[in-house]
Amino acid sequence: MYQGGVFLNYTSPETKVMGYSSNDVGPAWVVEDLAPVDMVYNPTLLPANQVPKSWADLANPIYNGKLAFQSPSSLSITAAEFYYLYTVMGNSSGQWTNLMKGIAANHPMVTATAGAAESDILNGQAAIGVDTLDSYVTALKGSPTVPLKLIDIEPTVYTPGVVAIMTGAPHPNMAKLVEAWFISPQGQTGVYETNHLPYTTSVGSALTSYLPSGYKLVDAYSTYSQTALFQNTGAWSDTFKAIFGV
Repeated sequence: MYQGGVFLNYTSPETKVMGYSSNDVGPAWVVEDLAPVDMVYNPTLLPANQVPKSWADLANPIYNGKLAFQSPSSLSITAAEFYYLYTVMGNSSGQWTNLMKGIAANHPMVTATAGAAESDILNGQAAIGVDTLDSYVTALKGSPTVPLKLIDIEPTVYTPGVVAIMTGAPHPNMAKLVEAWFISPQGQTGVYETNHLPYTTSVGSALTSYLPSGYKLVDAYSTYSQTALFQNTGAWSDTFKAIFGV
């Protein structure tokens, strides 16, 4: 959308006093929440000795027919985690591609949304999958005994949630005020109350308590302007579709 010129070239001047890093502010957007990507499982279906110790473990044939995650070709949370693996593994000898094909060989349930994947895990259609922290927390707040556990795999990759103003917005000045609100202490509190982790993580400390002890948050995309995925979104979407079928 940014490459297509959909966003107004504006970011709130408040970012200068709100502790933002250069990577979290663009010429047309500002990050207002972080979406940690988690591996979760149903403990009633997966014995403790089969809980993965790394993302690469998902290629293990013992998980055949037991996986569920949002379609990576949509370039959302699953793609964020898989792309991060690409950046740390490299693909000079096809190692990342082989991992993706190994995961695909386990016939995962590839869903349209992360919420649908979580539902598949909760209702027993899958035993393990990819989830977001906000969805995981919402499930646990709804029922503390819900059969859903987070797997401690470090670091915890997150994808940024950004706020931007559309080009041609009918009320651009009001839109600028809304953007300013999102990154203000009041707005960040509003983000927290939806179980999304605010960019100002201290505001959402009650949410970070759901993360593993000693967690480390890592941006899936690092420097956005140099991220290969953003430079050619169509090719990456096609790559994921070719591997996972959707």
